[in-house]
Amino acid sequence: MFGMKWPVPVWILAASVVGVAQPVPTINLQGRLELVDTDPYTTPVSALDVALHSPVTFAVHRGHPNRNGNFELTGVRPGHYVLELSVPSRLLTFTIAGRTASPAGFDLMADEKGPVHIVLSMKTGTLAVDVTDAADTKTALIAVLSPDDEYLTLRSQISNHVSAGQTVFRFRPPGKYLLFIADADLERELGTNAKLRDALKERAIRVEVFAEVETRFAATYIDRQTVDAARRRVVQ
Repeated sequence: MFGMKWPVPVWILAASVVGVAQPVPTINLQGRLELVDTDPYTTPVSALDVALHSPVTFAVHRGHPNRNGNFELTGVRPGHYVLELSVPSRLLTFTIAGRTASPAGFDLMADEKGPVHIVLSMKTGTLAVDVTDAADTKTALIAVLSPDDEYLTLRSQISNHVSAGQTVFRFRPPGKYLLFIADADLERELGTNAKLRDALKERAIRVEVFAEVETRFAATYIDRQTVDAARRRVVQ
């Protein structure tokens, strides 16, 4: 009897092999979103969203401001994040616990307390474009305006058709952009293919929009052969 060995319970064996799983710590962040340089037609702050997006885990944490701009981000895991905002504007202030953070990439630690403070300018400007070689082009042209400034809140592209060698982008937040002029049937590809735009960056026109004024730039056409060559480089 005393020499017998009783079987060890399976749960003890499992615990000894893999250990006891520890809960992943999360943090809750209080914040405030402010809109400045507004007009009577500005979307109210309570209709906007504040989101933290993880490029590593693809997790998204959203906060919904009240009418005073106060919001809370709950259950946020420590890690690397990108700030996303749901309104076209220019970011003037982005701080966490009083420290300036980059909206394009910042780290949150397990002991982060906040608060988060965000100030957006709602001023806009106008960009007028003259396509200098449009007369020599037989096909319809498109102008694709791509943000090239981390302080522009929306990073999506906007496109206009070129008519009589000209086009105008109105109500654009002040900041730096890349301008691509190409065949109109490439509108969708240039708008959605970031790698292709990056491959064509040296042929793009670097432009800047200023608040409450119209800025005019001359741009040149990126021919089909150049686009095709860039596409082949992306595929390789």
